[in-house]
Amino acid sequence: MILAAGLGTRLRPLTESIPKPAVPICGIPPLRWNLSLLASAGVEEVVINTHWQSQAIEAAVGDASSLGLEVHFSHEPKILGTGGGLRKAAGFFRDETFYVVNGKVLFDADLRGAASFHRERSSIATMVLRPQPDQAERSSVEIDDEGLIRRLRGEGETQASASLTRCLFTGVHVLEPRALEYLPDGGPACIIADGYMVMMRSGEVLSGHLQPDEYFAEPSTPRRYLMAALDVIDGRVGLERFRAGGVDPFAGCQEMTKGVFVHSTVKVDSSAILEPPCWIGKGAAIEQGAVVGPRALVEQEATIGEGARVKDSVVWPRSRIEAGELVEGIIAAGGDRVDARD
Repeated sequence: MILAAGLGTRLRPLTESIPKPAVPICGIPPLRWNLSLLASAGVEEVVINTHWQSQAIEAAVGDASSLGLEVHFSHEPKILGTGGGLRKAAGFFRDETFYVVNGKVLFDADLRGAASFHRERSSIATMVLRPQPDQAERSSVEIDDEGLIRRLRGEGETQASASLTRCLFTGVHVLEPRALEYLPDGGPACIIADGYMVMMRSGEVLSGHLQPDEYFAEPSTPRRYLMAALDVIDGRVGLERFRAGGVDPFAGCQEMTKGVFVHSTVKVDSSAILEPPCWIGKGAAIEQGAVVGPRALVEQEATIGEGARVKDSVVWPRSRIEAGELVEGIIAAGGDRVDARD
């Protein structure tokens, strides 16, 4: 299951017209990145919950059959939260262990490894984790040397807490169908508060699979979104699993010079300058004297006007940067210029 029913409030104004799982990252919305990740792990069937802008979510999914997937949608007229959405879709998960992925994250997760880890420990639920930075403020998950969750949100074992490893949750789970029985039926619920916490108090085996080396980003604010997009063209995002699942942000691109990726349909004036790293998507146009890069993404059918300069920025599909305009540290979406430096 992919969770995609949120409101995207922290990414506004960018998400006033498009939900967060549908924003472009090198021409590919997070939903398609995550679908390809699931496909590469051997998944054949996916359910996606929707609430706000459900049609945009379905459009972002596109032709899932090209990824070898059958996709279903579970619409929530009233938003049900991470737990309530899962409980509503419980009919899809009667017989098999399944994955849950947060639809807004960009995470090169080792899903097969997490599933093996889950089975080896006979867990009812497994969280995929990453290391917790010392300055992190969010609630941590604490695991022992065997990868079993011993403390969650400050609850659990206390005597051995000094020997536990503090981690952060990525929003990716491996679950057994009976885990859903712990969630309240018919209303909003949180998978952590109303699921994991209750399971832990009931003595169920919960595990945490720490993945310290795989790329992870949660592009939920303008700055985080910008950094995730730039990380792709900077080569910081492992692409092997995504490509294996059918998604490649560099498909159809020519590397004109090292680090300069331009789709074959792009029109670039001979006087324009492209500085690496940069990525220019399908049908875009770079006009006379424009400078794109370093660290710039120009999405599908966008136009960079005469003498304009774009650096450390993302230009959204079908947007136009006016002649002579300087765009730096910005997400340009239509007429909006969203500062992403803070």
